Amino acid sequence: MKQTEYPHIYLDPKGQAQLGNSRMKVAHLATGHVHHGWSAQELFWQYPNLSLAEIHSALAYYYDHKDSVDLELQKAEVELEKLGSNTDR
Repeated sequence: MKQTEYPHIYLDPKGQAQLGNSRMKVAHLATGHVHHGWSAQELFWQYPNLSLAEIHSALAYYYDHKDSVDLELQKAEVELEKLGSNTDR
């Protein structure tokens, strides 16, 4: 994994940002923050295995790279829809 300029944030081999000591993707935390309206403190309650510093770093990374993380989320949604349509048959 490649270290970024953000503490706690690494890029996996696919170039997706994740928290270094976990498998948690920045995009996953961003979803909770944007779609559920969870603050950093609420994310901390939802994911007690993460530190508040890790969560703040992930949110900073998200806002600095919003377009690319949002694109990552859109691609994941498309893949989920494809999987869902394949199981409806």
